Amino acid sequence: MTAYFWKDFSYTSTPPGHWNEIANFASKQKHLSLLEESRLFALLNLSMADAGIVAWHAKYKYHLWRPENAIRQASKVPNTRKLTATGWKPLLESPPHPEYPSGHACYSGAAAEVLRFFFETDSFNFSAKSDTLDNSIRHYDSFSSCAKEIAQSRLFGGIHFQFSNENGLSTGNKIAHYICHTFCKIILEK
Repeated sequence: MTAYFWKDFSYTSTPPGHWNEIANFASKQKHLSLLEESRLFALLNLSMADAGIVAWHAKYKYHLWRPENAIRQASKVPNTRKLTATGWKPLLESPPHPEYPSGHACYSGAAAEVLRFFFETDSFNFSAKSDTLDNSIRHYDSFSSCAKEIAQSRLFGGIHFQFSNENGLSTGNKIAHYICHTFCKIILEK
């Protein structure tokens, strides 16, 4: 169910859209001013845009195959011959681009870090609805727990390896950390 909840393929709000919805909910909960909302959404979307650029650059630099190909063709590699399953199919359809790193994880790592930085806490109660499953809502008590679930959804869907999710979260987090500290320093100096 987690894989389908966070599927976010074409014709959905996609991972950045979901995080904008979460940020919108958080800004309403905290009664942010227009200026505060502007800063939040600037940090959020700048961080996610850079996370997307880095993710897609890495995908085409490393050009790693998807689990579907790795499992079906495991017999071609001596250490994995026993793992071959020629008819294996992932739960979700494999996207038409290289596997590493997980784009969903990069976006989510960046978004969770921006929200943690902006609200000065990772702890925040919120809900998210699925673009794929009608009337399906999940509840979270922190931004990082939501980001981790989104990353895991790609493993459960059979379209990413665990290291791609972990590295994606870490990469997004580092990008957002840099942007938040650089952007806020520039604003405070003016």
